[in-house]
Amino acid sequence: MASTNLAVATQPSAMNYQQLTASPLAWGMVYWAQSDHHLVPLFHPGDVLDFALLEKFKAHHSVLAVDLAIDPAAVLAMVQVWQQYKNASSEEELWPLRQQLLHKMQLLATQGKTILNLVAAAAIQFLELPPAALRQTPPDYPPPAFLHGEVFQALCQMDVQVLRRSFLLATLVTYFGLGFGLTDYYFLQDLFRASLAAHWGLSEGNSFMAVQALAAEQAQSGRGIAALQEQEAQISHPSSGEEEASDAAHSPLAKAWQSFFNYPQTSVNLLQHTSSYLRHDDVLAAVAMQQEGNLEGGMPQGLCFWELNDVEKLMAVFNHLLPFAPHRYQTGDFTTILRPLFKAPTNSTFWPAVDAGFIQRCRDVLRGDEHE
Repeated sequence: MASTNLAVATQPSAMNYQQLTASPLAWGMVYWAQSDHHLVPLFHPGDVLDFALLEKFKAHHSVLAVDLAIDPAAVLAMVQVWQQYKNASSEEELWPLRQQLLHKMQLLATQGKTILNLVAAAAIQFLELPPAALRQTPPDYPPPAFLHGEVFQALCQMDVQVLRRSFLLATLVTYFGLGFGLTDYYFLQDLFRASLAAHWGLSEGNSFMAVQALAAEQAQSGRGIAALQEQEAQISHPSSGEEEASDAAHSPLAKAWQSFFNYPQTSVNLLQHTSSYLRHDDVLAAVAMQQEGNLEGGMPQGLCFWELNDVEKLMAVFNHLLPFAPHRYQTGDFTTILRPLFKAPTNSTFWPAVDAGFIQRCRDVLRGDEHE
């Protein structure tokens, strides 16, 4: 088996299809091993697996190889604890299991392992696609029930980097929510699912250009619009004629403008389609609320930080902590991702408004000093 602590190992290991589909996410770099030993990359670590594509490879008896980025034993151990947590019947049973889950997160951080371990376990557990080791029969390659229909289509059409960011956001919000004392399993499951869907509106329009603008806007308020205006200045638009005007309205740049400004409401509309899979409407409301402050780097609905509840605070903080930029899972990325919790960016308009006590609570969770 390839080394589990490296983002890309030197010798890919063959992996059967049941092992590969133990998670909705790729556990490493996935290759198609051709007969001449040439490796064709199919998925990067953390990518959502295309089950239909894998089924085609399986039908042709193709060999797939994986450079593991994660520790499979650690991931499955976390899933097993989550299963026990889900089935616990009392607070007395929940509390030691909660401590185990937080301790496993803290170990991943201190041992310098990739955060993909945490993300992979959360994806298996909360999207209800159990690992192959826990199944009674081999997988049939269906998407999880939560991802059926329009929501699943939106997921498939999202920019790969935004989708990777969405899984990171959902995982961090859920684990830190657990550390903050949110103990109800189904509330945590809803928190993961709703957070995952928070940016699905970027599946519409020219998402690549819109995401670039969002990355600029996140760095400094106003930069996003300026980036789109620069793109617009480089394109000559027709000055007259209905047909030309119609073409301009449907151009990639026009769609990028629409996506940039409209994706929060589009995301909320898509979230409504997930309501039958959520048990707590207040989670849905919290996700919808935080979208409103996203573009300007401010707080939801213009509120002060202290006016938000813990769920809204977690969503706001981690939404600003994770950049709209390519993320490559690798060893030590836990520290890199969470660095703003320990040293806030100096050029940010968001972090100075965040209560220092809240940031300290986040640090305590990561260090194992959280309190009841």
